Amino acid sequence: MGSRAQREDLASRGGRINRAKSRVQAALARHPRIYPAALALHIAYGRAVGRLHELPNAYIVGFQRCGTTALYSYLAQHPDVMAGFAKEARYFEDAARHARGIGWYRSNFALSAQRALHERRTRRRAVIMDASAKYASHPHAMRRIAAVTPEARIVALVRDPIDRAYSHYRMNVVARPDVEEGMTFAQAIEAEESRVAGEYERMERDESYYSTRYFGYAYARGGLYAKMLAPWAERFGERLLVVEAESLRADPQGTVGRVAGFLGLERREVADTRERNVGGGEGIDGDTRSRLAEYYRGPNKDLEGLLGRRLAWGKGTG
Repeated sequence: MGSRAQREDLASRGGRINRAKSRVQAALARHPRIYPAALALHIAYGRAVGRLHELPNAYIVGFQRCGTTALYSYLAQHPDVMAGFAKEARYFEDAARHARGIGWYRSNFALSAQRALHERRTRRRAVIMDASAKYASHPHAMRRIAAVTPEARIVALVRDPIDRAYSHYRMNVVARPDVEEGMTFAQAIEAEESRVAGEYERMERDESYYSTRYFGYAYARGGLYAKMLAPWAERFGERLLVVEAESLRADPQGTVGRVAGFLGLERREVADTRERNVGGGEGIDGDTRSRLAEYYRGPNKDLEGLLGRRLAWGKGTG
C-alpha cells in the first residue's frame, strides 16, 4: 500500500482527477464533436490505471420509473458514499460499454487510495455506489455483476406497475414526442406486443445486442417484477433489498434510513429530499386501468410471495 504520505498524496491527486473529469464532462456537453476523442482517452486511461480504482460494493438496479434517480441522489448526500462520476455507467447492460473493459468501468469510481484515506480518517466503511434503472430488467446484468462483485449489496425499487407503465409512457411523450406519434396510452399498450416481440429473447441469445425498442416500449412488461427479480434473489439472498417507491415518496427520510442501514451506513438526515423525475398514473382511463389490473393480478401475487410481504398497491389487483 505504500507509506501513509504516499497514500494521502495519491488520494489528493485522485481528487484533482475527479475535478478534472467533471470539467471535461462540462466541456463535452458544450462541444459534443470532441466526444469520440475524449472517449478514446478515457478508455485508454481505464486500461492503463483502472486497477487503481475501486469497484462498487453497492448497486441500485432499477426498475425504470421507480425512483432510482431519487434514491441515488439522496444516498449520494451521505458523507460515506462515494458515488460514480456519473449516475449511470451502464457497464453491465450496454454491450458497447461492456466492451470497453473492466478498467474503463473501474475508472468511473474513486481511487482505492481515496477510499482507504476516507476510512482511516473517519473509521467508517465507505460505500462505492453504481446505479442503473435497467440493470434489474436486463437478461445478463445480474450474472455480470455477480461475477465481478459477488459480495455486493443490491437495492431494487418497485412501484405500482400500472403507474410505472404510465410514467414510462409519459416520459417518452415528453422527452421523445416523435416516438409515440400521437398514440394514447391505451394505444401504446395495445401496440406493445408488436413493438417488442422477440426483443428480450434476442438479448438473451446475443450478449452483444442491446434492444432500445424493448427498454423504450416495454410499458406493461416492465412491471413484471417477480419474474425479473427472482434470479437476483436466488443469487444475492439477504444482500438484496426491495423497496417500494411509494414508501420513498411518502417517507424519504425513513426509507433512506432503512436503505442506509442495509448498506452498513450510519443513518443520517437527508438534507435535500426534493422529488426527482416524478410521474404518476393520474391520466389513465378506467378501462385501461382495469385491463392492466387484471394483467398484473398474478405477477403481483408472485412478487408478494417472493418478498414475503403484502404490497399496498397489490391489494387492488390481488
